[in-house]
Amino acid sequence: MKNLLLAAVMLMPFAAQADDAPAPLKLSITYTGPGQYLFEKSTYDYGDLLAAIRAEYADQHVTSISVDMGDGSLMGDRLSICRLKLDTGAQVMLHFRSDGQKHDLYCS
Repeated sequence: MKNLLLAAVMLMPFAAQADDAPAPLKLSITYTGPGQYLFEKSTYDYGDLLAAIRAEYADQHVTSISVDMGDGSLMGDRLSICRLKLDTGAQVMLHFRSDGQKHDLYCS
């Protein structure tokens, strides 16, 4: 019993650190057409989008980015948007519609 109590006391600092960990940062972006993105109510090209994300979240790690592609986006558009994964280090998921069906695609 004494060993169990000692182990619990030793693990308390780790439990406190877990509570202090920041919540995962998830961003939502809308792809509006060739090279144009809507993020936080403003329209950006790719370079300006990266600059806006870096300026807003410079001291935080973006864990995931969700991109609404809408209808009729081209495969080339999807590939260019997946650059976000390389440039931000975040997991990027594309949401698009094809033939009336909603599809989700993770960038690799």
